[in-house]
Amino acid sequence: MESNPNPLRATLSVVIPLYNHADVVLTAIESVLRQSRPPDEVVVVDDASTDDGAAEVERYARTHPSVRVIRSPHNQGTPLATNRGFAEARGEYVYGLSADDFVLPGFFEHHMAALEANREAGLSYGDFVTVTQGREILERTPSLPPHAGLYPPDALSDALYGDILEARGAIFRRDALLDAGGLIPELEEMSDWYLGLAVAFRHGLYYVPGPCHAKRVDFTSYALKRQADRRGQQEKIRRIARLLESECNSDLVPHFVRSAAFMHFGDDAAQAFIAEPDEWTPTRRALLQEPVAEYMRRKRERARSSGRMRNRPHFSRPATWQKYVADYTPEYLRPKIASLVDEWRRDRKRVLVYGAGEHTVALFKLTSLRDAHVVGIADRSPGLQGERQWGLEVVAPSEIPSLRPDVVLISSAANQDEIAAHLVYLEGMGIEVVTLYGDGDVARGSTTSAVDRERAAFERGAMIQRVRELVARWNREHRRVVLYGAGEETSQLFKCTDLANANLVAIAESVSLLQGERLWGLYTIAPEAIETLEADTVLICRPDPRGEIRSFLEPLERRGFEVASLSDSSGPRVRDVKPTRVAPSPPSATS
Repeated sequence: MESNPNPLRATLSVVIPLYNHADVVLTAIESVLRQSRPPDEVVVVDDASTDDGAAEVERYARTHPSVRVIRSPHNQGTPLATNRGFAEARGEYVYGLSADDFVLPGFFEHHMAALEANREAGLSYGDFVTVTQGREILERTPSLPPHAGLYPPDALSDALYGDILEARGAIFRRDALLDAGGLIPELEEMSDWYLGLAVAFRHGLYYVPGPCHAKRVDFTSYALKRQADRRGQQEKIRRIARLLESECNSDLVPHFVRSAAFMHFGDDAAQAFIAEPDEWTPTRRALLQEPVAEYMRRKRERARSSGRMRNRPHFSRPATWQKYVADYTPEYLRPKIASLVDEWRRDRKRVLVYGAGEHTVALFKLTSLRDAHVVGIADRSPGLQGERQWGLEVVAPSEIPSLRPDVVLISSAANQDEIAAHLVYLEGMGIEVVTLYGDGDVARGSTTSAVDRERAAFERGAMIQRVRELVARWNREHRRVVLYGAGEETSQLFKCTDLANANLVAIAESVSLLQGERLWGLYTIAPEAIETLEADTVLICRPDPRGEIRSFLEPLERRGFEVASLSDSSGPRVRDVKPTRVAPSPPSATS
């Protein structure tokens, strides 16, 4: 890295740990290099990947001198790989970015300016957005009051209440991060939570409100898999408490207590110690007073109520996260599964279980699921496919139809809605998809009447037929098609219909976060750019009940574009005037 030409300008290093993310790592790097204030270096630490991601980054680095790759001979895990990058970084400030995440425009410019003006701060922190597998964007509720400012340690511990400071949304002063010990590997997915608070409670932080970082949610991800292991979660909570009791960290204890930091873990924090009387030291009593009080309040509520009580451990997270968080107990699952198994055996139904994780282990061990005619287990994780569990082979989701199940049971408490959205196409084949958790509108399965299921299947069948007819006509007329919408509806069209057989040009999407990405093999552009493409047809892929998209596309219709929508009953509106086409330059992934 070249010497800093401006001694007042702080230097920034971005560290990206890489393990088998060849498909997205270049997107992460390009989001960093496209910043209005780019970093001085990007350090990619390959943790012995088994794909060609590191080789791709090395090829990329030949034309981007600020990027360098460090290869590890053995896989050590994300925390150790990230720590190695922090140790070898040359910048005064460091930022850790997961290989499957990306940063938003303006992040480094605004946050580095704040750090250069407030050099006593240990980190600058901002909010993040979450992008689900279905491209749904969930904006995180801010941790702090929505105005920029410096928070010294005392002010920060008073302002927080059980909320989380994601290290992935923070730029650290490198010496403060190394002084705190970096990421502690034994804490696994909790290591960035602890690191962020440890640095902030020693040096303070500068808060810049607004999203700065986008993280992708994958139900096979490192963090979510470990969060499903309740015993493992509780053991890591005990490790954090022991860390805070050490003499070198005693200065952090008052801040962890005042901020009720352990409230972030909800019932797990209380249960980690209630059954361990030897663990009740004075320090731990102080750390856990709020989680235990909340746990007992919730226990009283459960005692007074009837029916199932869902556990929602992350009290401080916004409501949109709650659909990913649920607890499963034998008391709830046994009668639920028994009822379903009786129904399936009576009707001689073949059952496939979706999910090869801890939840499925619980179902087979604690319920009568094994008495059903189970024909297979499906899981999205390539590492599990081909294994045999409970005498059944684990297959990829794409192989589900070949097993000819009558029912697919989603075995997941935390991610069932997301999985169900990806399995909608199965119901169009007459395969029932059953969920276990939630109210009637979420837990469809056997709680949905046969009439409702037949109506839904008819509607999906009509949609498939309509797309088939449109694609056939478009191909006869040699039409070039732009899809409007990059969300779950478009994903389902690609999965359930022959839309991919049309002559597709691009995807138009109003959400700027997705513009410039490559989705389903197509570049994503802003809607205003449709008229610059050599195209003559637009298919609206998302619901448009108020006609807002139609109104936006009216100028194109007047120029002769065909605008079609799957909800149209009268077919697409077509003008006789031929469109005026402008041959564009090929869009780039970084535009």
